[in-house]
Amino acid sequence: MVAQPDVFGQPSAPKKSKLTWLRFAIPVLVVVIGGGLFLFNHFTGTGSAQAGDCLSVTEFSRTADDPKQIDCGAPEANVKVAARVGGGESCPEGGYDSVSMSGRISYKLCLMPNVKQGDCLKG
Repeated sequence: MVAQPDVFGQPSAPKKSKLTWLRFAIPVLVVVIGGGLFLFNHFTGTGSAQAGDCLSVTEFSRTADDPKQIDCGAPEANVKVAARVGGGESCPEGGYDSVSMSGRISYKLCLMPNVKQGDCLKG
């Protein structure tokens, strides 16, 4: 863009497009939203689950919702993580149920019932 002289014969600065700020705002917005989704999943999903943590699993099937990490004292906390292993590894011996999570980091959670003495189990 060529600078046009102003009324006094001096060249004026070229005018910037009003949409120039979008070139910077859109990538920043994408990073902020992506980071927020990662943190939400990390703290409410199973991304940070380790042995001893409890989960709420609504259904043990391939089409079920992802388990949610939850306080072990909550009534919905029906399983406890016995071990966390790599995605291709097997759970230790002991007949654990497992949930495999795949994505950027693949891992498997080996699960046992979250019960205490006196609890009644069904099925």
